[in-house]
Amino acid sequence: MMLTTPKWFLLPAVLTLIGLTGCRTVPSQRIGRAEEPIDDLQAQYEDFALSLDLQRFKDGYPALIKKLGSKDRDERIVALRTIGQSGETDAIPLVVPIVLNESDRAVRIWASCALKDIVTSNEFKRRDRQHPERVVLLPRSDEDVDLRPLAWVLREMLATPDDGNTHVFAARMIGYLGLKRFEPDMRRLLESRSPAVTRSAVHALRLMGYEVEEVPHPSTIESYKPLEREGKPRR
Repeated sequence: MMLTTPKWFLLPAVLTLIGLTGCRTVPSQRIGRAEEPIDDLQAQYEDFALSLDLQRFKDGYPALIKKLGSKDRDERIVALRTIGQSGETDAIPLVVPIVLNESDRAVRIWASCALKDIVTSNEFKRRDRQHPERVVLLPRSDEDVDLRPLAWVLREMLATPDDGNTHVFAARMIGYLGLKRFEPDMRRLLESRSPAVTRSAVHALRLMGYEVEEVPHPSTIESYKPLEREGKPRR
């Protein structure tokens, strides 16, 4: 039985075609608004998305795909949490459009959390177990999935208003992926009013090899309250 795409889940054409045919698309069908030029980071992400086996993931988890397409917010959040816990990189093209385009704040934040969980579980395969007291990642091998093309998605996440969640997840991924191009962005996040955001920025900068001190937050500064649904999204 063929699945129909719910109205709320209008994936950009490039991702729909990945799932159905695996075919490449013409530039006008790329992610983003048609009038916007396609930059190098976006092109790299789209090539990466095309290389993933999204159809394998859909075929392997039909019940999960059905929940993701539900009109019920809670079912969609459960599906996103499950995808994140699976660590399945082939599911990334399903998650990214929700991260970037979803109008429901709760669903969007959980999608960002799911993407962060996928990145974390994969990057931690390189963790140096000789340093259990801190996170030390070994160099990538040819067998490791290179998730650095997510740089475009992370840039878009950082361009959103600081909600105390999205920038936390973006900073975590930037640190684990070692994306030094974002050093200036991480330093700007050190000025965030959210302690969770500044902590994540410090963590990212240190993972990238920069020396940076913890940023104190006076108790008079009101920090953002993280989204609470069956527990807070993990930092």
